[in-house]
Amino acid sequence: MESKSDLRIRYALLIIASCAVLGLSGCAATRLRVDYNGYENAFADTSNREMLLNLARLNQHDPTFFFKMGQIGTNYRMLATLTGTGSYVPQGTNLGNATGGGTPAVTYEKDPAFTFIPVNDDTTAQLLLKPVPAELFYSLYQQGWRADQLFRLMVDRIEFREPKTKNWQIIRNLPAADNALDYTRFLRASALAYELQRRGYLRLSGHDEFVPLAKGAALNAPNATDILNAQAKNLTWEQKDGQWELGQENITPQFELNEPSQSQILQDMPELGKGGINGATALQAMLAILQNGFSIEDNPATADTAGDTQNVTCHLVMRSMLGLMTAAAQEEDGFDGLMDSNPMVDSTLHFKEAVPPVEQRPILRLTWKPEDSHIPALVEVTYENKEFMVTDMTNAATPEEQSWNRDVFRLISQITSQVTVDISKFPLPQILQLHSD
Repeated sequence: MESKSDLRIRYALLIIASCAVLGLSGCAATRLRVDYNGYENAFADTSNREMLLNLARLNQHDPTFFFKMGQIGTNYRMLATLTGTGSYVPQGTNLGNATGGGTPAVTYEKDPAFTFIPVNDDTTAQLLLKPVPAELFYSLYQQGWRADQLFRLMVDRIEFREPKTKNWQIIRNLPAADNALDYTRFLRASALAYELQRRGYLRLSGHDEFVPLAKGAALNAPNATDILNAQAKNLTWEQKDGQWELGQENITPQFELNEPSQSQILQDMPELGKGGINGATALQAMLAILQNGFSIEDNPATADTAGDTQNVTCHLVMRSMLGLMTAAAQEEDGFDGLMDSNPMVDSTLHFKEAVPPVEQRPILRLTWKPEDSHIPALVEVTYENKEFMVTDMTNAATPEEQSWNRDVFRLISQITSQVTVDISKFPLPQILQLHSD
């Protein structure tokens, strides 16, 4: 039978072992939190640096290279051991002397594994080179991104047709001396879109449109079986001009104006009160272009219809993912050149007088002068002996300048992540949640 001293030794060793296990558990939880935060910060810093490095390459007209971070795996091995000894020496009729001790040992091992995936497959190449999906523009607008930043970053040109004509005009988004007038008009349109958005005058709505599978085909009236089969395939039957057609109901998004107040707009952008075309002010000319709404994907059937020439047709032509990154990386040199030379853009106005102050900055500034006072950079790299950084001025003159560059950089990163998962495969109504008229 064990004596009381033996029991005390056993209890002491058990308490020591329990403390070691509890300490190990607490250490493991702390280590997990530290590693999680460390990996998260490292992933964010690496992603930002890769994006800026590609923008720096494009600024120098070099090719881009993309890597994706794959799975991050970490194996933890934690072991706690306790080696103990004990002895008891009887002392006559007394209880005797009990002696003993223990040596705890803790082993910790961490084996992280990272996977880097070069993005060079055919699918990704096509996503980078084809125009950015219109659904992405609509989705970003619905999320609350500024309309002028979306215009200036994602739109290559505005194409519109004057009323009562079939002649198309093109306003290119290119900061070049030989395109100063059109670029000024594009910046005005961008500023106006933002002003309309800010005041609640620019509304994104969805319109139901029936698209026949075989236009002009004479089909017999459907019976109950035909209707059920069509519904199973997300198709519908529609009767038009006495003829039955089988097709699909599509939702066509369109930007519409909600009775804008010209006087309120001119309070914020008085420069739009002059410098127009054919005797109209710039504001009147822009509202005439946008008065019937505009979309990103034009409907050729509507545009080519002779009866539609009473209305203005306007749509946006999107850049590719690689195109918008190139524009963001290279625009500042051309923009600064126009600001410095300040050319005449019409018979009365120079560039600085015609462009609203809210747009008098490049879409993204990556290079800074030594005398510029800016906040600590979000990310910075050196490429070809040239410094590039994403930051903003500390003494911003307007609220738009306080975070303009960081917001645009964040927008580019978000567009990149969305394009690489091919947003066009998602159902349009679920993305936009539009109210169909």
